[in-house]
Amino acid sequence: MANLLDQSIACRILEDLPTSILLMGNRRIEWVNKALARAFDMTREELTGLDTESAADTLLAPIFEDSDRFDVACPHGGTLWFRRQKIKLAPDSLEVQIFTDISRQVELENELERLVKDLQDLETSHPVTGLLNRKTILQALDTQVSRSRRYENPLALLRLSLKSSCPAGDTQETLRRISQMLKDQLRWADQIGMIDDNTFLIILPETSFSAAKELATKLANDRTTLGDNHTDWSIKFGAAAWQKGDDPGKLLNRLQIDQQLTPIALLS
Repeated sequence: MANLLDQSIACRILEDLPTSILLMGNRRIEWVNKALARAFDMTREELTGLDTESAADTLLAPIFEDSDRFDVACPHGGTLWFRRQKIKLAPDSLEVQIFTDISRQVELENELERLVKDLQDLETSHPVTGLLNRKTILQALDTQVSRSRRYENPLALLRLSLKSSCPAGDTQETLRRISQMLKDQLRWADQIGMIDDNTFLIILPETSFSAAKELATKLANDRTTLGDNHTDWSIKFGAAAWQKGDDPGKLLNRLQIDQQLTPIALLS
């Protein structure tokens, strides 16, 4: 049976295989089968003889790159994605390249990524503390600033940043406890969220700058807020109040500057 598989039969088999195959020699396409020509919507004659230079700045340039996964823009629109397997034909300089069309797989990956992003956009809570997450607390701030700009109502912010030497697991548990304690000490109209994993942003409607500073000092000095492990923690807080002409960005910048200028409080 092996004797029947002469060169002409082997070539016909390779030409008619549904898998896209090309033969590359010295960065030049020496031969392609019908499936590859159909995939690129070109004739075999148009593909054969192309090299790195002649394909540069064309849709076929990715074929001559070294990546195992690449995409090719179709002449009539759309994009094809391929996974490439290379087989060296030693000692010759020829190389067989086998292409698997993974366009549908990439499409599904992109759809999954989009759905995950959409789901994340719907999330409103910080995963550890259960407080408002960064996106949601900043949306709340935008609403409150708009209200102050319209009615000139007082508005203040607190920014509390915690630093811990505890193990990660202990830190998360303490953050949850702190979050609950802070919520218990705030008014129903106040809003609190996390703008990063260790920084709280507190929105205080109808609150002056001096009142916000007093509250920050009270929270920073309240040892019971941090439970038994308070000596492992330090805190920096800042306060800022809305001023005429402020947008959320200006207010947050002033808040961060105030925090940077405030000494670190060791909770001991």
